[in-house]
Formats: sequence, structure tokens, C-alpha cells
Amino acid sequence: MVALTLAACGGPSEEEFVARADEACRQAQSQASRVRRPAVDASTGQTVGYIRRLAALSRREFAALREIEAPERLAPGFNTFLASGRQGARLLERLANTTRAGDLAESERVVRELESLTQRANRQALAVGLRRCGS
Repeated sequence: MVALTLAACGGPSEEEFVARADEACRQAQSQASRVRRPAVDASTGQTVGYIRRLAALSRREFAALREIEAPERLAPGFNTFLASGRQGARLLERLANTTRAGDLAESERVVRELESLTQRANRQALAVGLRRCGS
């Protein structure tokens, strides 16, 4: 009975948390889908602009997610996911910088890091029940 009373007075339920977080991710994915990917033969400036727009969207998505309170049981995993999101935005900025500098080898390394981080972040999201964020 005490556990039920505490749950009623505490933070959001897991269902509420998942619904809010997945909605934030859905909105971010919708916005990202409207960012036009540059053509293969696009200028460096166009490519860098595209990467920077994605980085800005990622920062906004994870800022929105940070505003959502996770239930105590899910908080450690959610915080790990949020840290991965911050790291992803930093990697996108690094990719923009290496692309601008024309450093193909470093850009390829950053892309591999981003791919690995994305897979890890997706697993982290799914581990706390965030299906939309983990796709």
C-alpha cells in the first residue's frame, strides 16, 4: 500500500514518461525529415550547412528530452541516453568542421563514430522503453 501511495505522489508513470519522450523524438524526426539532404555533388558549404542544421535539431531534441522527468527506475538509463545525444551533437559539429576543412580521412572517422554512437543510443533508448527514440 505504501508503494502505491508513493507512486501516486511521485513523478510520472513509466507510460507517461515513454509517451512524452517518444513524442519529443517523433517531432524531432519529423523536423529532420524536412531538412533537404544535399546532392552528392553539392558544394562544401551546402554540405556543412546541412550537417549544422542536423546538429541544431539534435541539440533541440535532447534539450526537450532533458525537460522530461524520468521515473526513478528508468532515470539512470535515460541519463545515459541523454549523454549519448549530447555527444552526437558534438560529433555532428566536428563533422561539419572537418568537412569544411576538407579533411576527408577525419570526416570518415567521425562518420564511423557517429554510426557507432547512433546504434548505441538506439539500444539505450529501447532499454528504457523509448521505441520512437530508438529507431
